[in-house]
Order: sequence, then structure tokens, then C-alpha cells
Amino acid sequence: MTEEKTHKKHPHEGHSTHNGGHSHAKHHEMMMEDFKRRFIVSAILTVPILFLSPLIQNFFGFELTFPGDHYVLFALSAVVYFYGGWPFLKGMADELRKRRSTWSCPLGGR
Repeated sequence: MTEEKTHKKHPHEGHSTHNGGHSHAKHHEMMMEDFKRRFIVSAILTVPILFLSPLIQNFFGFELTFPGDHYVLFALSAVVYFYGGWPFLKGMADELRKRRSTWSCPLGGR
């Protein structure tokens, strides 16, 4: 599929200008920077999550415990889920609100 056809399928309501009048291309550039930042932060936070994970500890045969370690594991995991996944969660909420299904919210029976 050509880029032009793909571009036409993208919903563009409110896309003529974004945040103070910058172009569509600038919007996508900023969006890619946001995704990149979210990926890097999530990847960095994943390292302590893996070390605190009981499954990983059992698999590699080490133990790292301290008072409240499960709460720290939960908090870090929640941050990764919500911070890293926010664009997708927001997209899913928007799609559910509009009662349509695309990549953010795959629903059967369309």
C-alpha cells in the first residue's frame, strides 16, 4: 500500500495544525520522540523489575529480598505499564469512546 493511501486512512480530525500551529510532519516527529523517551525510560526501569522478580530469581538461582520488595516491584511495574503504555491506553480509550476498533483496541465482531 502506498504511503499516500495509508495516510488517507489515518484519522485526521483536528490534524490541520497541532499545538500552536505546527505542521502534521512536526506533530509526528514530536510523537516519535515521545515514544522513544517512553521506551528508554521503560527499558531502564525494567532492569530492577527483572532483578526483583521471583521467577527470574528462581530461574537464575539467586535471591534478592528486603522488606517491601514486592511493593517496590509492583510500583515499578505499574510505572512501566502506565508510563510506557500511555499512548496505547489513551488510543484504546479514544477508540472505545468512538465505538470503533483499530490497532489500539482490537475487538472482535466488527
